[in-house]
Amino acid sequence: MNFVKRAFRYVVRKWQQSAIAFLILLAVCTSALIGLSILEASHTAAANLRGQLGGTFRLEIDKSNPANMQSMGSTDRYSSSYSVSYTHLTLPTKRLV
Repeated sequence: MNFVKRAFRYVVRKWQQSAIAFLILLAVCTSALIGLSILEASHTAAANLRGQLGGTFRLEIDKSNPANMQSMGSTDRYSSSYSVSYTHLTLPTKRLV
């Protein structure tokens, strides 16, 4: 008797256990597919929103003003670290015509 016939007879003999295992596997696969589709939909919605708004903003360190730069810790010839303090941020606005 080959393994396919034996597997079929086992599933028929233990139909309740097989049905429970099938339902659990179905629930896990369905949950994974729903999660992936929500992830894809959120990426698509974010891309559409960015396209509709058309605005972007960028944060940069203003190195021209030394008052904004505060040295932290020790600096040696290999590394240095800085803390930047911002007094205000201005976001560019897009004029709607």
